[in-house]
Amino acid sequence: MTTLTVKVTDPKFAEMLEKMLRSMEFVDAVEVSEDNYQLTDGEMMMLKERREEYRKNPSQTRSWDEVQKELKQRYEL
Repeated sequence: MTTLTVKVTDPKFAEMLEKMLRSMEFVDAVEVSEDNYQLTDGEMMMLKERREEYRKNPSQTRSWDEVQKELKQRYEL
């Protein structure tokens, strides 16, 4: 089976495309999700600052495994 992901910018076309796909015999399933989240200017600024800080001090970071281990120990998970 092959999965195809399509991003459509206009909701009216998304609805039309969904109806068309559902009508086709060879289409097994159609899943629709809305991903309308946009970062605010403040969030973008924060990400840029954090990226710059990382570039200046990459040795100050921890891997996800290290973070998980610390959380498990701290909260006895």
